[in-house]
Amino acid sequence: MKVLILGCGAQGSVIATHLAKSPHVNELRLADLSIRKAKSLVNRLQSDKVAVYKVNANNLKRLLKVAKKVDVVVNAASYSWSIIENTMEAALTSGAHYVDLAGIEQIKFNNKWEDAGLTAIIGMGEDPGITNLLAAKAADEMDAVDEIRMRDWGSVNSKEMVSSWSPAAAWADFAEEPIIYDHGVFKRVPPFSGEEVYKFPPPIGPQTVTWHAHEEVVSLPLYIKGVKYVDFKLGIPDLTVVRYIINLGLLSEKYVSVKGRRISPRTVFTSLLPRTLSMDEVEEKIAEGTLTDEQECITVEVKGEKEGQKVEYTAYALMNLQEANTLMPGATALSYLVGTPAAVATEMLLKGEIKTKGVVAPEGLSRKERNALLTGITERGIKIRERTRTLYSFRVQNLEEILAEAR
Repeated sequence: MKVLILGCGAQGSVIATHLAKSPHVNELRLADLSIRKAKSLVNRLQSDKVAVYKVNANNLKRLLKVAKKVDVVVNAASYSWSIIENTMEAALTSGAHYVDLAGIEQIKFNNKWEDAGLTAIIGMGEDPGITNLLAAKAADEMDAVDEIRMRDWGSVNSKEMVSSWSPAAAWADFAEEPIIYDHGVFKRVPPFSGEEVYKFPPPIGPQTVTWHAHEEVVSLPLYIKGVKYVDFKLGIPDLTVVRYIINLGLLSEKYVSVKGRRISPRTVFTSLLPRTLSMDEVEEKIAEGTLTDEQECITVEVKGEKEGQKVEYTAYALMNLQEANTLMPGATALSYLVGTPAAVATEMLLKGEIKTKGVVAPEGLSRKERNALLTGITERGIKIRERTRTLYSFRVQNLEEILAEAR
């Protein structure tokens, strides 16, 4: 079976490393705008099933040529809409299934993919991705779902500024107005609002988090019927600094005049940010003592009802830099948590284990498919810890029952 991975950055490298070892993949095409980056990854993989292609994802004609006769296309490139649209079109034209790591607007193409008898799984990473699967798992066990709350913490200890995710994409998310879902209504809220101190599991502990723009808030109410409230909050050590930069307008896309030239502050700011580390660079930074630690944690809390009882389901996945590098040298905790679910989904598509057709977020897959995804994810070293507890019991009594108990 043949797989095309578009994007050879941190997450794409993790996906490629998994799939290069898969017995279900006999040809792995790696495509990137930077041929140097793609070749560097090939040298790491040391596999004769891997081929390299230089591709500008905005060039649909080139994408169509590289995607020809593949079985699955994985989009691990920048999630700008033009790239998503082109990559999905290339996959659809080639008769290939599709997997990506972010976005929600892709759902509007559902009918085209259903008609073609193909599957496009969107947001199949950490969050979105693992969070969606855990929320759906909780909903499977409840008679009714009231609330879904997701919390994310990420920290990096380094002697120099490094990026483990696309810096342009990460900062764009900070600048965007978050959405919360409240009793049937999607509401925009100000960036960095909804501040709370959330108690993450050890060794992280209590940390400040705020509302953050994320796809799960939009997708979960589409698939988990009756849910009343959904939100997503993020915390990082430098949250105050990020808020200050946003408030200064350095992420604004409005053009300003500087010494007779017009330029957007975001263009200047993002051009100065460090690029994402390659797997080789991660290993080098660790070896020289520059990159010393990283903590990445996602938690999902779901409250609802089951058999007349109010119940709460809590699950979390926690990983540090050392654990990630033990599982896959050169990976960060973030890249491993994001890339691994996409690789598992790709392999399941190759094996025909996902039958759902159309464009779906992970929670839109069947219960059997979702459980198999979670199993595959944990088998690759991502530990998910879960707990369900009863909050209180309730039942409606008639007058005769109340009087009988009173006697």
